[in-house]
Amino acid sequence: MKAYTLRLEDELISTLKQVSLREKKSLRAIIIEAIQAKIFTQASKSENLKEQRLMERAARLAGRLKDGDIVTSIREDRQR
Repeated sequence: MKAYTLRLEDELISTLKQVSLREKKSLRAIIIEAIQAKIFTQASKSENLKEQRLMERAARLAGRLKDGDIVTSIREDRQR
């Protein structure tokens, strides 16, 4: 099962690279946009105003992530 999961993750990363080349954006920019889109979608579904503001703040803070932090997080997830 683990080998299958790793192949799916490798395919996902390859796809992200292809998208980043096609859109002429960095891989980091593509990942940040996906994170922000997901957070804003969740915030719009929430009826709790405090939760919405928290999610919107998280989306803005995601733009400040460093490339190294993103890579480290992906590696840690792979090791689990």
